[in-house]
Amino acid sequence: MSTDTSSYERDMLIAVGVLAGVGFVLALVRTWAWQSRSGKDIIDIITILKFILFLCGILGSVLFIVTASVSLWLRIKLNSKSSIFLLFIVVSFILKTIDILHIIIHQTQNDIFFVDWEKPKVGSIQNSISVWRSYFVANEFNEIQSYRKISVTFQLVFVLFLLNVIKLERYTLKVQVQVLMLCLANGTLDITSACPTTEYDRNFRVGIAFAIFLAV
Repeated sequence: MSTDTSSYERDMLIAVGVLAGVGFVLALVRTWAWQSRSGKDIIDIITILKFILFLCGILGSVLFIVTASVSLWLRIKLNSKSSIFLLFIVVSFILKTIDILHIIIHQTQNDIFFVDWEKPKVGSIQNSISVWRSYFVANEFNEIQSYRKISVTFQLVFVLFLLNVIKLERYTLKVQVQVLMLCLANGTLDITSACPTTEYDRNFRVGIAFAIFLAV
């Protein structure tokens, strides 16, 4: 990518176009897999709706990845004059919201059956298996659904450490190259003290947030 703003926007559109084409194929594959599991022989309205929902989720991820990657690159180049970022962020947010609603609706409409295949013990007085076994399995299944492999507390503390202790939030400011070079020459990264009236840049915020997301 060059440092020209129009070049950034053109490269972003090319990247979105290529990845959107790949996402279109992936949405077709996911729809075909869903149709096979559902036992459908023809393409009906539900299948088309599923394809659109799958495509919304994939395109939302594509827009987010492209926007965040270019935002981080602009932060490195200290150039933030592109106007297409806000559009991509808004569209990505809307598409991912639709995708999340689709996932929630899909999970709430599933019916799960627990079958206990254990045979009664020979010579047992009670010729039946206690129903509490099924209740116990169902309860364990509910606990697994809400189980997280990561610690939310650790994530929040680590994010605050990166933003406030290491001061990564200062790299989201609208600073001139001369100000940043002066701070680096003086051996300090205290950009806010060197330029206290500096405002935050939304493009830089997306880039830093994406970098922290990958780190955490």
